[in-house]
Amino acid sequence: MNIQENIETYIASHPEPKRSEMESLHQIILRAMPDCTLWYLDGKNDEGKIVSNPNIGYGHRQRTLTDINVDVLETAIRDGAALNGPDTP
Repeated sequence: MNIQENIETYIASHPEPKRSEMESLHQIILRAMPDCTLWYLDGKNDEGKIVSNPNIGYGHRQRTLTDINVDVLETAIRDGAALNGPDTP
């Protein structure tokens, strides 16, 4: 099965009204980003064990650790810790 078929199968697996909402959102994103790179993750690892929820991706490239703005990341971590308190895991 190719990526588009996987996405269609995933969307079709949901009950209404979620199925129609997901399909509408999918089409809106495709119209807004016609040249995007579609990807689909089924949420399973190499052994077939479910390790996350399935998801559809729309993008142009994979980000790497070198793409992260360290200053922004550090600020987000500090702000999150301040909001949640020091004992929050």
